[in-house]
Amino acid sequence: MIDYAILKISAIDKTLAETIVAIDAFGIVNGCMIFDNYITIDQVKPYISGTVLEKYEIIENDMIKLRERVFEFEPERKGGTVKIPIDHHFNVKGVGTVILGTVKRGVVKKHDELMVYPTSKKSQVRSIQIHDKDYDEGETGARVGLALKNIDSGGLDRGFVLAPEGTLNTGDELKLKLKLSKYWKEPLAVDKL
Repeated sequence: MIDYAILKISAIDKTLAETIVAIDAFGIVNGCMIFDNYITIDQVKPYISGTVLEKYEIIENDMIKLRERVFEFEPERKGGTVKIPIDHHFNVKGVGTVILGTVKRGVVKKHDELMVYPTSKKSQVRSIQIHDKDYDEGETGARVGLALKNIDSGGLDRGFVLAPEGTLNTGDELKLKLKLSKYWKEPLAVDKL
């Protein structure tokens, strides 16, 4: 999940509209807006009213101040059992299978036994790298590279998740509740899903 959104508004157009809808749909509650090309908050208010962007901080179009604000931001760190969605995977000669992903919750440690969901394969963490440096653990929010034992990269796919055995459910069907965007004006039809 995204911790913080930075929205630079240079024009009021369909791209801005789609971005507002996406940020609101994803529920990204922390963020800021930067106005450019003489755009003002009064011009944007009607479009962000009732969305998560209403509470976004407005920051000057100054990259130094933006950088300072981003470094001040402390994302919420969720405890609990470790969960790491895989977004890249590959084999490294002499190392074995390596996955890249962001720790979404918990702390991953060297030698942890993790299940590769949705498969039933188990793996052990050989080593952990963060920004090309070796670590003994990676906490929530860290972008990690994990060298794994007992699994081949060919058996992985983007979107698979590493977590302790028995902590996630898998299945062939989903039961969902949908919340329509306030911008969707037509009745929802089955063929529109």
